[in-house]
Amino acid sequence: PHGCSEQMTSQLFPMLFFPEFIPYASDEFLAEDESANLGKIVENIRTGIKILESRVNWEGGVGTWQNEQNASWWTTAYVAHFLVEARKKGYPVNENDLTSILDYLEEKCGSNSYTQFSFWNGQTYQVEEKVMKELVYSLYVLALAERPNASIMNLYKGKPDKLTSESKVLLATQVEPIYRRS
Repeated sequence: PHGCSEQMTSQLFPMLFFPEFIPYASDEFLAEDESANLGKIVENIRTGIKILESRVNWEGGVGTWQNEQNASWWTTAYVAHFLVEARKKGYPVNENDLTSILDYLEEKCGSNSYTQFSFWNGQTYQVEEKVMKELVYSLYVLALAERPNASIMNLYKGKPDKLTSESKVLLATQVEPIYRRS
C-alpha cells in the first residue's frame, strides 16, 4: 500500500508463480477473461521490475524508498531473490542492475556478521550470538543466481550453533546441491 521496495516485492513475488496455479483454480475464479488477467499480471511484473531496478543505488544496494541513498541489506537480498526468479521465468531483467545487486550481496557476505538473537526457552529469555539472517539469505540468493560462495557457506556450515533454525534450512538447501555439482 505504501510502495516501499519490500512491499512491492511481496506483491510481485506470487504473481511470478500465478500462471502455474491456473489449472487448479475453480471455475468461479476463472470466470473473467483468463488472458486479460494474465496480461495484467505480466504488465504488473514488468512495471515492478523497472521500479525496483530504479532503486538500485551507487553501491548496488536497494533502498526502502525511491531515491534513497542508504541500502537495506535485507531488502536488497529480497529484491535480488525476486529478480533472479523473474529472470528464470523469462522476464526482462537489467543484467547490469542485477550484477550490481549480486556484487553488493557478495561483498556484504564477506563480513563476519553476527547479531544478538533473543528467544524464550520456555522458562526465561535467552540471548545468543547468531549469524545475521541477511547474510544467510544473501548466500541463498547468490546460490540461486548461480554465484554460490562455497567457502563462506562451509564456514557457517561448520558453525551450526551460530545459525538459527531458519538459517540452517536456507543454508542446507544450497550447500548440498553445490557438492552434487562438484
